[in-house]
Amino acid sequence: GSEMCIRDRLKVELNTNKMGWVDNTTFIPFRCNEVNLELEPGINTWLDNINKKHGTIEEWIANIKEFIKEDETGIIRFMLAVGFSSCLLHIVNYRGTIYHLWGNSGIGKTGLLELVNSIYAPPSNIITFAATPISITILSERLSGIGLIIDEKQSSFDDSKIAMLLYSLAEGRTRMKATKESDLVVNKTFEINVITSGEEPLNERSHTGASRRTIEIYLDRIFKDDKASVRAVSYTHLRAHETRRHL
Repeated sequence: GSEMCIRDRLKVELNTNKMGWVDNTTFIPFRCNEVNLELEPGINTWLDNINKKHGTIEEWIANIKEFIKEDETGIIRFMLAVGFSSCLLHIVNYRGTIYHLWGNSGIGKTGLLELVNSIYAPPSNIITFAATPISITILSERLSGIGLIIDEKQSSFDDSKIAMLLYSLAEGRTRMKATKESDLVVNKTFEINVITSGEEPLNERSHTGASRRTIEIYLDRIFKDDKASVRAVSYTHLRAHETRRHL
């Protein structure tokens, strides 16, 4: 009886260690419904960029419109749509997709990725394939429902590791592992669309399962001219910090 009485007086706090959907009405960090986001110290600073609002949606739209006007191929519109789409995967009960942009160096791939990344975070939140596979899968789980952008495929680790990483990202879950004490570490799941870029295609290195959920997009140019590409990079580096995370 006394235990029930004390329990009734205690305030219940709900915590999560990742972004995205907690239930059908709670989406971290935009609609929290009294759910607290608790992150590990090592990752807290990185994800805190997403958890803070800067600027207004009107400012962001006005800036992005300038690039949409020069979008002759439609790729900017398409990738912005992909950038917004991870939050819908839970609703439609669908696993994520890998969208890989590839083409020669200097055509504006990184500038485009930074434009997309400005939806939620500053350009500094873009990672490269030089990161370890474990760190990338951890970020994928923490950014569930938000999205992940990985640049510079040519800087990647060996082929076998990148193939396993791509398979994990396409499956939306990590691999189950055993510890030295023979305990099982349950695989973690995430609902995320991933955007990658590089100077070569992905499917040459990916498993069949991953390749079926990968969209390869070859680009010979993105922006109307070199000046537009420079403006994109300048915008995302100098102004996205004031207009990001507008939702």
